[in-house]
Amino acid sequence: MRKIALIALAIFGATSAFAWGNPYLTPAQNMQNYKLCLNTKANGTKQQKILARWACLTYYGIDTNPEG
Repeated sequence: MRKIALIALAIFGATSAFAWGNPYLTPAQNMQNYKLCLNTKANGTKQQKILARWACLTYYGIDTNPEG
């Protein structure tokens, strides 16, 4: 069962349609950056929020400022 899951993950992870995050980072780094996006949304300065919004939309598909 585990072997099948690893093969499926490798197939989906290798295709850009299913890629999540920055392809040049490890999964742990992507998760850390994802958490930083959410943290910046809550605690960042105005300039940090602008940059975080771009990065979060580009790499993780989440909008940190849905109001506008």
